Amino acid sequence: MTSASILGAVGAADADDIEAAKLAAAKGSAAATRTFASSLVKAHQTSLQKNTELSKRLRLKRLLPADSASVRLHKAEMDLLNLSTGAAFDSAFVKAVIASHEVLIKKINTELLPVAQSASVKAFLRQELPVLGVHLTRARELLAKM
Repeated sequence: MTSASILGAVGAADADDIEAAKLAAAKGSAAATRTFASSLVKAHQTSLQKNTELSKRLRLKRLLPADSASVRLHKAEMDLLNLSTGAAFDSAFVKAVIASHEVLIKKINTELLPVAQSASVKAFLRQELPVLGVHLTRARELLAKM
């Protein structure tokens, strides 16, 4: 896997999380859900910006993952969120955050970091892991309170 593919995979995951979190920031029924969603938007926008800057510095054009399963999963998640309201929406959103962050953390640790050739790409991935871990912890805590 190339640096362009690695940065593309992380960028696609950020874009998916931003889309879902923007919806939750507007549609969430509980203030805690909306606040959490807003923090996710900000964090994933920051990650995407760092990713873009790194891609430019390395003179890479990010390659989107060919994995259509992740595209289908995100579409199904967004379809569910768009159909849900109230507490059911909040719960579905937080569960989706948990699932997406578990998948991305695992992917970074088992698929992306081991094959990353560029030291700056590895550093970027390592910087993202603790942020994703905080999101996962906060989502689990929020779900436990629902």
